[in-house]
Amino acid sequence: MSQAFLVEQVQNVYRQSFRPNDPELSRQEVIDFVQYCLEFYGYGGIYDYGFSFEEVCQGLIKRFEYRPSLDFDGDTVDREYVREMVFEIRERQEAA
Repeated sequence: MSQAFLVEQVQNVYRQSFRPNDPELSRQEVIDFVQYCLEFYGYGGIYDYGFSFEEVCQGLIKRFEYRPSLDFDGDTVDREYVREMVFEIRERQEAA
């Protein structure tokens, strides 16, 4: 999948998951957050788990679905939620 399509998916799920008065999540905010996660968990990152752009986007979508009541700030808390969601996705794929 293209990165543009993945970013759009993230934006759509965010729009559906959060309260109507919450501000929109811009494309750049999604890209910046994914890059932030990759700096920690991507290839060569601080904790090199080999995460890909696609995995982080999928994890971000799961985080929005799992904890919509928790505001998204794009911070350490969100990064760690996404990390756990990616681990969960990987575990389910391995079990299948």
